[in-house]
Amino acid sequence: MAMLITGANGFAGRHALTFFLEHTTYQVVCVDLKNTDQLQSDRVRYIDCDLGSSDAVRAMIKETHPRKMLHLAGISSVRYSLEQPVATIQANVNQVLNLLEAIRVENVPTKVLMVSSGEVYGSPMNEEAFRTETHALKPESPYAVSKAAIELIAGQYRKSYGIKTIVARPFNHTGPGQAETFALPSFAKKLADIRLHDLEPVIYTGNIEIERDFLDVRDVVRAYHVLLEQGKVGETYNISSGKAQPLRWIVEEMIRRTGIDIEIRSDTKLERSVDIPLLVGSNAKIAADTGWKPEIELTDTLKDLIDYWMKKLGD
Repeated sequence: MAMLITGANGFAGRHALTFFLEHTTYQVVCVDLKNTDQLQSDRVRYIDCDLGSSDAVRAMIKETHPRKMLHLAGISSVRYSLEQPVATIQANVNQVLNLLEAIRVENVPTKVLMVSSGEVYGSPMNEEAFRTETHALKPESPYAVSKAAIELIAGQYRKSYGIKTIVARPFNHTGPGQAETFALPSFAKKLADIRLHDLEPVIYTGNIEIERDFLDVRDVVRAYHVLLEQGKVGETYNISSGKAQPLRWIVEEMIRRTGIDIEIRSDTKLERSVDIPLLVGSNAKIAADTGWKPEIELTDTLKDLIDYWMKKLGD
């Protein structure tokens, strides 16, 4: 069975490929604009494809005829989206339109897991902060707007054309290999640099008084797998830990693991213009439908992050 991963060269895509090779018998087609990191396996095929080109996407779908698709491609940074709103919305929306339209036109019976984000919920107002799938969407960044839009597009293609779509809303996730443009790996890199190279023991942060629902990326890709296998077509699922962690506690825990006394200093230039103060999701629905629950403790994820950067900077 052909399984297609878009954005296969990205952070979650690389972890997803590893998981599917270890835990399934799928023939995996890895699609990205340019597949630079290639894993040698007779079960993996790499295709360079511009998902912004409708002709290129249609040709790729016609050739690969995937039975399952995990759509991870697109712009995933809230900070970047605030700097480049038009590019973010156009890229994320056009990719989904091109993929679903190609599946429709080529009449391929693909089951599509459309990866959205917990960011679509926005800030809690006078309502319960614990977000369930029935809460209204209140996106507060161009990135979140683009994700809310692709959910609507996926629903439209399911209702109008019978495309088998499922929506996943993963909350914040991290782990080894995540780009340093994201908060936790940027902290881990700086802490590793201080420890390895005897730098000034100071770390600069943006707003760390916010609280987030953090997961390990390896738990998240396991959730993607169970949703492709057991998730109900037409449904939306949070992928979350169900626990809010203050970002300050996370930074302090990472510092503790370095064994060095490091000062935290605030830098307003690192703050976002839009930052949701509290974001935490319920995982009751995915647990009920598939049995999935997170298995990796956040403290273990933080250790792996620091170890990753210690090795990377020490080599």
